[in-house]
Amino acid sequence: MRVLARTKTHLEIYSIKGEDESKDIKKRLNKMFAEKGLKFKRVIFTDVKLPNEIATPLDKKAQFKAKNELEKERH
Repeated sequence: MRVLARTKTHLEIYSIKGEDESKDIKKRLNKMFAEKGLKFKRVIFTDVKLPNEIATPLDKKAQFKAKNELEKERH
């Protein structure tokens, strides 16, 4: 997983948290483990840990987006 994660930008990794699957990562995992007889059906990221200097601005951006969407619904 670390090898796969290093091929993604921090924004890509942060955005897939909680998604049911990442098709690209699932495909690469299946390719890596096929010779061992393993097949991945789903990949779920339950947590993403980023350095604070990256995570804080992303959290603020997500909070702003959510507030903005709420305001749009009100109007």
